[in-house]
Amino acid sequence: AHHNQKAFSKQHFKEKNIGWIINKENFFSTDKANINNACAFFSAVGPSHAGAKCCISRPAGLYLTLRFKGTFYSRASELAQMFKNFATTNNLLIVGDLYVSPLKNHWVTSNPNEYINQISIQVEYK
Repeated sequence: AHHNQKAFSKQHFKEKNIGWIINKENFFSTDKANINNACAFFSAVGPSHAGAKCCISRPAGLYLTLRFKGTFYSRASELAQMFKNFATTNNLLIVGDLYVSPLKNHWVTSNPNEYINQISIQVEYK
């Protein structure tokens, strides 16, 4: 967090939504050390980024989305189980990677228990 705060304190980072993409196998693995292997993403809004070659769009489709309090890493096992249970109950197949987006983080509060994050994962009907 201290490293990110220093790196992302520059004005150009504050204008963009920053999050992480976690491989679905790593997210659902029982070895939670695997979730540390994530890719950062930056959502750029505006016409100046529309044709950029470095931009990747999230695949279109149906996503399960959950918002929760606290840090992602402290709740990863619980969240993975919640997604598994919901997908099974509703006859869904998880087909994509996990997108983690902080909504309220260290920019707004110094208490990690007050963080609010959103996670989304692509699903399809079986």
